[in-house]
Amino acid sequence: MKFSWQALNYLIDLTNIPLEHLKSKLILNGFEIENIEINDKTQDCIIDIDITSNRIDTTTISGIAKEMSSIFNIPLNFPIINLNNYIYKNYSIKPLLHNNNKIISYIQLNKITNIENFEPPKWLKNYVDMYELPIVNNNLLNYIQYYIQLKWGNTIHYINDANNIKYRDIKITEDITKQKSSIEYGNKNILDISINSSNDIKIETKTTIILCFVIYNDKYVKHNYIYNLTHAYYETIKLLTTYSRCTIGKTYIRNYNLKNKVSKITISKKYIVNILGPTKNHLHKLLTKQQILIILKQLQLKPEYIKNKFYTTIPEHRKQDLTRDIDIIEEIARIYGFGFFIDKIQNKNKKGKITKQRFVISKIKTILQNLGFNEAINSSFIYNNTYNKKIPKNLIYLCNPMTEEQKIIRHTLLDNLISNYIYNLKQKNNIIEFFEIGKIFNRKDERINENLHISGIVFNENYIRYNWENKSEPINWFHVKGILETLLIKLNAKVLWSKISDYHNNDLNGIKYLLNTNKIIGIYNPLTQDLIGFLSQLNTSHYKHLQKYSIPCIFDININKLMDTIKNYKQLDYTIKPYSTYPSVIRDISIKFNHTYKINDIKNTILKNHDKLIESIKIINSYYDTILKSNYLCLRITYRSANKTLDSTDIKNIDNNIKIIIQNFL
Repeated sequence: MKFSWQALNYLIDLTNIPLEHLKSKLILNGFEIENIEINDKTQDCIIDIDITSNRIDTTTISGIAKEMSSIFNIPLNFPIINLNNYIYKNYSIKPLLHNNNKIISYIQLNKITNIENFEPPKWLKNYVDMYELPIVNNNLLNYIQYYIQLKWGNTIHYINDANNIKYRDIKITEDITKQKSSIEYGNKNILDISINSSNDIKIETKTTIILCFVIYNDKYVKHNYIYNLTHAYYETIKLLTTYSRCTIGKTYIRNYNLKNKVSKITISKKYIVNILGPTKNHLHKLLTKQQILIILKQLQLKPEYIKNKFYTTIPEHRKQDLTRDIDIIEEIARIYGFGFFIDKIQNKNKKGKITKQRFVISKIKTILQNLGFNEAINSSFIYNNTYNKKIPKNLIYLCNPMTEEQKIIRHTLLDNLISNYIYNLKQKNNIIEFFEIGKIFNRKDERINENLHISGIVFNENYIRYNWENKSEPINWFHVKGILETLLIKLNAKVLWSKISDYHNNDLNGIKYLLNTNKIIGIYNPLTQDLIGFLSQLNTSHYKHLQKYSIPCIFDININKLMDTIKNYKQLDYTIKPYSTYPSVIRDISIKFNHTYKINDIKNTILKNHDKLIESIKIINSYYDTILKSNYLCLRITYRSANKTLDSTDIKNIDNNIKIIIQNFL
C-alpha cells in the first residue's frame, strides 16, 4: 500500500522524524517497507508499506497515521469523533427506506444540486493518479470518490440525475445469496450499492446528485471503517463546496441495526510482567505500572488501573485484531520495543512447589520399594473375560472402543494386578509383591466418579523361616498387615483397623467377587469413620486354577481419603521441662495381673499416681507361668526426684504404693 509523506504530515506532524528512523521503527513494529521513492511531479516521498491481513485498519492514510501516532506518541491533527453522537444514534426520520435489511446496517443520503463538471484541483489529481486507478471520467466527483476511499476507507456512491427523486419513494432491495444490494426508484434500479462496488459518474451540464454512504453488516464485511464515516462525509462536503458551485441539501440517515458494541479487556499486571519478563537494563527490572499505563494511553485504550488490574476499552478501529488479553500484551511489547526485553529463559535455582498429593504418592512409592515391592503400570482398560460372567453393574463401557480388549474402563486396580500375578506364576516367579497407583472410574447415580487409589497383591512361597530345621513358610495375612502398618506409620497416617461395617460393605459391591469375606479387615479414618481401604485374601473360588497355590493377599487404599489422616509436622512437637540433676534409681519388678486388663492401662495408672517421682516405665516382658497358671508382667521403673536424692525410705514408699495400685488389676 502506497502512502504520501505529505498526506501523512497533513494528519500527523512527522517533520521531526527522520525518514530512516521512521523506516526502522515501522519494521520493528511489524510493517515491512517494500520501497521508498520520490514522485518527480509532486516532489513527494512515496512510502510503499506491506500491510498484514490482521491490520486492515492501516490500509488507509488515516489508519497508518493513527498507527504512527501510537508508535511515536505524537498527537493526531484530526479529532477522534464519538460515534455515539453520530453513527450509533437512533435516527427516527420518516419516511425513509422502510426495509428489513440484512446486508446493509446503515445508510446516509445527501442531495446536492447545481453541480457542474469541474476539473479536479492539481494536488488531488496528482495524489489519486499516483495509485494508477482506473478512472474513466476525469471530473471532480470521481477524483473525490477515490481520494476519500484512499484517505478514510469509505466508498461514496453517486445517484445521477436525482432532481426529481423523492426519498419516500426510494427502496432498497437485497439478494442475500449473491450478497448484492441496490437502490430502486419507481421499480427501476438506479444504483448498485453492493459490497466493494463503486460507480464512475459522468457530468455534462448542471445536474443534481445524491451522495450515498453505506455501512454493511459485520456478517458480510470484516472491516467497515465505521469510525471514519463522519470524517469522510464532512471532507467530501468541504471539497464539493470548495471546488464546485453546488448547493448542499439536507442529510437523511437511517440506522437499521448498527449498534455500538463496547469491547473491554481486563488484564492483570502480574500476567503482563510474567509474559514479557524483565527488560534489558543493568538491573533487569520489570515494566512498572506507570510505563504500562503510558503505553496503553498511546494505543488509545483508555486504561484504568484498579486493584492490580488494567481495564481497557478497545477503540473502534482495533476491534478486529485486539480480542484477547495476549493481544494487549503483544501491543505493549511492540510499542515498548521487542528488542528491549530479554529473550532468553533465565536460570532459576529455586525449586518448584509440589502438591501434597504428589508428595504423598512419591513417599508411598519410596517406602514400598524399600520394603521390597515392585511398581506395576497397567492399562486403564480391562477385558470383559476377566469376570467369568460375574460382571459388576457399575462398569463403564466405551461407545466406540479401538479393540475388544479395550472397551471397559477399570473400576479397580486389582483386576490388572491379578493378571500380573497369574502371568508371573506361569513364568515360575514365586515372589510377587506388586503395587500400582492410578485412577479408577465408577458410575454412581448416573455420574462417573474418578478416584486415585493404590492397590497391591502379595504372594511369596518362601517368605519366612522360623528356624533352620523347618522349611520356609509362605507369607500370610498378618505379615501383609504388618507391612501396611509400617507404610502407614512412616506416612504419619492415623488410621483405625476394624471390621467392615454393613454400611461400608455396599461400597465394595463392585469388587466383592475378588474378596475372601472371612479374611478381610477395613482401614478407617478414626475421626470421620470413613472407609479408606481394606486388606483381604484373594477369593480363589473365582480363580479355580489358582487353588493349588498359597492364597495371595490383596489390598486397596483411596489415596485422597488417606491424605486426610496424615499429620504434617511443620514444627518440632516437643514438651520442654526441667531436667533433674539428681541420680536415678532403677528397679525391675514382676507383677501378677489378670489377662483381661490391657498392659498399657497398668503402665499409665502407675505413672498417673507417681508422675513426680517416676521418670519412666518400660515393659521388659510379658509371660504366662504354666505352673502357677498366672499372667506376669515385668517392668523396669526409673525413679528420680527433681529436687533431692531419693533415699531408701522414699523408694520403699513408692514400692508400697505400687503394690496397692496393682491390687486393682489382679
